[in-house]
Amino acid sequence: MGIFDKAKDALSDNADRADQGIGRAANFADDRTGNAHSAQIDSGADFAKDKLDDYASSGDAAPPAGPAATPAPPAGSAEPPD
Repeated sequence: MGIFDKAKDALSDNADRADQGIGRAANFADDRTGNAHSAQIDSGADFAKDKLDDYASSGDAAPPAGPAATPAPPAGSAEPPD
């Protein structure tokens, strides 16, 4: 069992605690910003909760990651400019 499988199992077993943690983090951020960005913080918290729920209920072993999720260019191809 890989690390992502263990994380997924822990998340599935403790989904309510994960939601509470996101809510607490959102409340902390909202307090620290003086409630100036409440709508954005609430939107981000809702998005995070949805993504955690999606991940916990998906059949994937690991979420797609940044650079590793994009295929490498074919061998011998030109390097893209920086």
